[in-house]
Amino acid sequence: DDFDIASGFSNDCNSDGRPDECGALHDCRPVRLGSWLPLGYGEFGYAIALDGDWALAGAPAHSPEDYGGPIGAVYVLHRELGVWVRHARWTAPDAEIGARFGESVAIDGDFAVVGAPDTACNLGGRCGAVYVYRRFGLRWFLQQRLASPTPAPEAHFGRSVSISGDVLAVGLYETPAAVVFRRDGSQ
Repeated sequence: DDFDIASGFSNDCNSDGRPDECGALHDCRPVRLGSWLPLGYGEFGYAIALDGDWALAGAPAHSPEDYGGPIGAVYVLHRELGVWVRHARWTAPDAEIGARFGESVAIDGDFAVVGAPDTACNLGGRCGAVYVYRRFGLRWFLQQRLASPTPAPEAHFGRSVSISGDVLAVGLYETPAAVVFRRDGSQ
């Protein structure tokens, strides 16, 4: 009703004075991310994942000033008192130019997954890699780096990622397949 709109308990996304139907998404207004974005954005938002009060925004062309080219990054956002704020910026610990870290992202509960499908491998070409992060309280830690169990030079392992509970699925670009992992270590 009008009181809900005036008090901020409902959304009037199109400014017509009536609450809009946003379904399960209760805040359908654009999120203002402030001035902390990197110069040129590095394809910020190429991949987006949201779970509760946590969001991931991939920027696979992010290029830090102290690096010789784009290595990619993921921006971790946390909603605090209804406002999305930058919580962290992740880059691959074994960062390499052109790996496209952040081209795919997924989050479920205390686990987040980042794909870097253009990561080079010893077979030549771009085999790809996936990074699994785990949250303890408000802190995120890299838990594991995954590679394809059957690497191929242009497989681009990590082109897409999805996580639900104990199951992680990783897509490949050059082959019409996905690799499925279980948290206990099996595939």
